Amino acid sequence: MPKVLLPQQIKLTCPDCKGRFIVYSQDIRNKAEICCPWCGESFDVYDGVDTDLKRRIYQAVRDEIEQRVYEQTKMNELGYFEDWGNLPTGR
Repeated sequence: MPKVLLPQQIKLTCPDCKGRFIVYSQDIRNKAEICCPWCGESFDVYDGVDTDLKRRIYQAVRDEIEQRVYEQTKMNELGYFEDWGNLPTGR
């Protein structure tokens, strides 16, 4: 799971009414949706965050996927053995 360091307070904008409000990042931990305090509609947290934070989240997910693809590509190569360092050297 990718890790993104979030600011203590996150500015959200409701996609429906465009109302802006601030929440503490610890209050939305492990939540996918949040309710707008202005109109009461629920929306995805990701849809409400500002562009810069969306970019950071996207980059963290992209980096994680690229790392997993790289690791899988290495594992698919002939002769790949993950723990060469753990083999006895005869010493």
